[in-house]
Amino acid sequence: MAGKPSETYQQIWQAMRERQHVLFEYDGRPRDCCPIILGYAKDGRETVKAYQVGGSTSGQAPLPAWRDFYIERIRELRAGPGAWRQGESHKQAQSFVKFVDVDINILHTLNRQAPLPFGSP
Repeated sequence: MAGKPSETYQQIWQAMRERQHVLFEYDGRPRDCCPIILGYAKDGRETVKAYQVGGSTSGQAPLPAWRDFYIERIRELRAGPGAWRQGESHKQAQSFVKFVDVDINILHTLNRQAPLPFGSP
């Protein structure tokens, strides 16, 4: 899984820098999310932890809620308007994004010139 990040990953990376919502289809359901943490799973798959504020969900918790997405399953991605939201609190440390490229709460990760490929130091 080495090499340049996918186009979808790069689009989410850019949306995060501009604090834009991302709208997409995931497992056949429309999603409206604020992406918060972008990076890679332990196996190198591209991942994003997002605060889902609209659309549909297969999860039990009502929206808005925290959701984890594998980028390879995201379809029809586009940036969208809306007030930026990132949840009220974090009750536990996230473990879905094992190797973090961008965290909306860590400024220096937003200042990189390009997304990091998997395996970057």
